[in-house]
Amino acid sequence: MGGIIATKVIVIKMDTAKAYNVLLHTDTFYGPAVGAAGIVPETVFAFLSLLQTSEAKERFSSLLEEGTLAGQLYALCGLYIIDHEFFKEAVEQYRHLDSEVRTMFGCIASHCKVAELIESASPGAVRLGYPNQSLEEWRKDHQGLVEEYGFELDILGGGYTAVFCEVAKYFPV
Repeated sequence: MGGIIATKVIVIKMDTAKAYNVLLHTDTFYGPAVGAAGIVPETVFAFLSLLQTSEAKERFSSLLEEGTLAGQLYALCGLYIIDHEFFKEAVEQYRHLDSEVRTMFGCIASHCKVAELIESASPGAVRLGYPNQSLEEWRKDHQGLVEEYGFELDILGGGYTAVFCEVAKYFPV
């Protein structure tokens, strides 16, 4: 996955309550850039806004209990970096979940099994070495693997968390 390209960017700076509400009610798990123009979805800005608050752990934990299934996936992505030990316990109940969630990655809207978003079976699945590791650093450390298999994101290995955090480099919230 290359850098994020956008022809039109609407940067949404959200307060904590609005960011929480966006993730609480989302029915779709979006990638970091969607549509032909590569627009960053509101849910990604909401995720980044919550991640930067002093209430992040409480808000993401609450989303895990109260959110839609898509909102719960964003909560897991946040907990991956905020409280990795809690994340490792919480993610277990999702690893074999056959339920489907609506997704949108790039221009492709679809439905995906939660278990597949949680844990990729690809030999090129991103497995960050530590919660704050960047995707760029991981790719450098695993260049041979990436050249042979490419790379695939999931929640368990921190790939989605890392790619959402990379958005903040281009579009600070």
